[in-house]
Amino acid sequence: MNAGGAPLASEPAGGPVAPHLDVVREPNQVAQYRAVPADAPTHSLVRAASWWVDDLLLPTGWNSARPGAERRAPVGTEGDPNFASGGDRVRYELTLDGAGPLRVEVELLSQVPGARWAAVLFQYETPAVEALRGMTDGAAPQPERVARASWPL
Repeated sequence: MNAGGAPLASEPAGGPVAPHLDVVREPNQVAQYRAVPADAPTHSLVRAASWWVDDLLLPTGWNSARPGAERRAPVGTEGDPNFASGGDRVRYELTLDGAGPLRVEVELLSQVPGARWAAVLFQYETPAVEALRGMTDGAAPQPERVARASWPL
């Protein structure tokens, strides 16, 4: 969702895949961390064979030299020197109209299940999917706030 609460173009099943962002330059851009399989639609991250993007944040201590690391290696983060074990840093370069004083507010949100994942899954009609649909029908798909910061403090 964008700052206004509207779904992003990349959230529906079959929507465009938003790239990993190291720098945000437009007001409608949102830095996202997600895995989007490129092969046949799947709801299982373990079954996916290839990825459009996989920039889920790496756990602290992740090392590409460890056995099996290639199955968890990020995809689409090339050229982002800040994407590393334990986190990422995103730079915001926005044109501001008018004079200060300025106040910047940033939130880290988590949405489980992810909107795109749910949209792909809900295309299927199985007992398990229908059970999940019944549990989520009527529930607002609002993300949870993980962290918030502002400047000046």
